[in-house]
Amino acid sequence: MTKSMFSSRSFFRRQQDEHNLGWILVGMSALFITCQSLKIIPDLYEVIICNEQRTNGKVCTTSSQPVINMITRLSHLLVCFNLSANFVFYYLKGEKFRKAWIETYGNLFNLKRFVNSTLPQVSEFQLAETVNNPLSFQESRALV
Repeated sequence: MTKSMFSSRSFFRRQQDEHNLGWILVGMSALFITCQSLKIIPDLYEVIICNEQRTNGKVCTTSSQPVINMITRLSHLLVCFNLSANFVFYYLKGEKFRKAWIETYGNLFNLKRFVNSTLPQVSEFQLAETVNNPLSFQESRALV
């Protein structure tokens, strides 16, 4: 392989890595905002309504308001979902994370054997052909 093939391969690889990181950032940010935004409703209720009731000498509880109580419970569930969904984002879009996770925990779940048997092996020749002509890679994979 020539030096230009390696540099163009590394450029495309870096570009793909940046694209994946961008999707991880956008996806995790959207998930965070969605899951965390519901918590603001009970907080605003406590700040606005409960402070007003406290100044009048009344006791304010959210359990007396079924809608606020339901929103509080739902917001706790969404916060837990947000924490667990972060793993899914990293695993689906982060190749380095996925490889490290499989290397670390693959033996526990017998994943190393599964991953090694399903991943296509690409030779140096096939990689050079992919850089020069993307269709030749598909043709070479059909022969294997």
